Parts: sequence; structure tokens; C-alpha cells
Amino acid sequence: VGKYLNSWDGSARPEFDFWVASPGGRVYYFNQNLNVNGTWSVHPGYVTHVLRDYAFEFLRRAAQQDKPFLLLFSPNNPHFTSSPSGKPPRGAEDNLRPPRPAPGDESLYENLAPHRPPSFDKTDASAKPRWFQSLPPLTPDLIAMLETFRRKQLQSLKALDQAVESLLDELARQGKLDDTLVIYLSDNGYFWGEHRIPYGKNSVYEESSRIPFAVRYPRLVAKPRAETRLVANIDIAPTIYDLARIPIPTEVDGRSLVPLLSGNSKTNPSFRWREDLLLEGWPSPAVVDEGRAAYAAIHTGRYVYVETEGDRSELYDLTTDPHQLQNQVGNRTYARVLADLKARLRRTKGKS
Repeated sequence: VGKYLNSWDGSARPEFDFWVASPGGRVYYFNQNLNVNGTWSVHPGYVTHVLRDYAFEFLRRAAQQDKPFLLLFSPNNPHFTSSPSGKPPRGAEDNLRPPRPAPGDESLYENLAPHRPPSFDKTDASAKPRWFQSLPPLTPDLIAMLETFRRKQLQSLKALDQAVESLLDELARQGKLDDTLVIYLSDNGYFWGEHRIPYGKNSVYEESSRIPFAVRYPRLVAKPRAETRLVANIDIAPTIYDLARIPIPTEVDGRSLVPLLSGNSKTNPSFRWREDLLLEGWPSPAVVDEGRAAYAAIHTGRYVYVETEGDRSELYDLTTDPHQLQNQVGNRTYARVLADLKARLRRTKGKS
């Protein structure tokens, strides 16, 4: 229920027996055209409410069948609004076309403080790659657009929060909440002017690559806690296989999160979790003009080492520099760390 893939036209997929999707990556918050179990029609009203109601319908159908189910609920909020032409976004006017809040939420957060982390509109780019050095400072008009966009994003999230809460309430009403694995995550981060990047997501920096990732499953996690080890969205499929007692196919990437959720990993001295993650990115039409090239990075939780094709490498120590302001590639203090991460990145890229 919701968005499927940017490259998918929205038509129903045969592996799902209940389907509600919008066409490709187009996001319109009112009067959205949706494919409902094979039939296209325009749905009046606010799209998050429409999708929520279809998710309700699915949960009620599943309750009548009384068998395991999987629901992928992927609403649009807080994605920017697609242009009326439906063409891919180009420039600030399209990438910062604000999301639209639900009726009644338009005046939320009017006194929201400006977003000014230490990395905002960073001016010292001397140790950064050439593509970064070529970025111009943010203009006052662009900063004003960013602030409006950010406020509209937060306003639009109110309806999403309420939709998620109502679906959990429905599971509780059915008596199934504590037997249901709930995974909550976003598909990517987004820049609000950090690192002089005014918008977008195709970058190795933390604002883009880190996302919220929450799991609720009382059968394994009785009390709320934070997990500091490295996990990624590639771990979702193996986790579902594992909990469903289905063998995990060898070609599936990622690892089951069950040992981390259950806590058994802490009492098993032979258990080993991953020590790093591979991050990769390729230029998109919206950023080619900035001279940005493909990159690959190794992320250990503390260190991020980045190699960009034909450009300067980067190394950041997130313990002392969480905003990634100081590139340590030329710092002799990090020479041993740098050599290790270079080797690990080569091995990891070879496996991928």
C-alpha cells in the first residue's frame, strides 16, 4: 500500500494479493491516481489518509483469514511534491517543491527555529574533493526555500505519525500487536543545506546515508533499547525469513536481526556481527552538472572512508567529528586506520 519503486509504473505485481500503488515516483498529496488491485482511478482527498484506509482494509481482511500476513505500508510523506508535468526534478524549484500537509496541519511549527548544524553551508572546503569545492555558497533565497521546505516536511509528517499509530491500534484491537513484527524506517536521508548541499540524497555523508530504523517485536524485545551495531535495510528480508522459519536463500544479502533482537548475541562468545558496511552511489541527472562522480565507502560506525572516482579520497572520524567537517586523509595520525580501511574497502567491493 503506497509507493512501490521509482521505475515501476504502479501496476499490480503478481506476488502480492492486495495492491494499492501510485505510478512510479510521482507524488501528489491530493487526488492521487492509484492502482487498486489492477484498476486505476483517481482518489479524492489527502493521499496519506486514503492509503491508511486501504491498509486498514487489508488488516481487516487478514484478520478474517487468520493466517500470517505481510503488509508493506509506504506513504509519500515527507517527499517533495512532483511537478505537474511529471518530469524528473531539476534544480531547486523542483527538488524543493514542498510536500503538502494534511488539512488542518498547515499552521504547525510556524515558529520553528532555523536549521543550522555546524555543517550548514560549510565554507572551508580546502580538504574536500573537487566536486565539493565547486559547490557555490547557499544564497539567501535558497536558504529561505530550504526553511519553508523543511517546515512543510515536518507538517506533513503529522498525518504519517497518526496513520502509523492508528494501524498499531487496529492490530492491538485484533489482539495481534504483540505477535506482529513491526519495522519502521525511511528510504533515505535528505539534505537541508549541510555541506553546502542544498537538497537531495545521493551522497555518502551521514545526513543522506543514515536513516531511522526501529523494530517492535515484544516476543524478542520486551523492553525498548538502542542497538549500536551496524544494521541496514538489506537485513530486513533475512529477518523475515528467519522469523517465518523459512531457510534464508544463499543469494539474499544481509543478515537476520534475530540474534540482535533476542539478545542471544551478548551471551554467545562465538557470535560475530559485521564490522563495516559498504556504501555506494552513482551520479544522477540532477547532480551531473556538479561534477560529482561515482563513489564507494566503508562505514565502520566510527570511521567513514570514501573513494570518489577521479577525485580526492575522504576519511572522517565520527567520534571526534560527527558532522564530517575535517577530512583526515592527509593526517599522519590516521595513517594506520587509513591503510586498514583502504584494504577493507577493496575486499568489500570485490565481494559485491
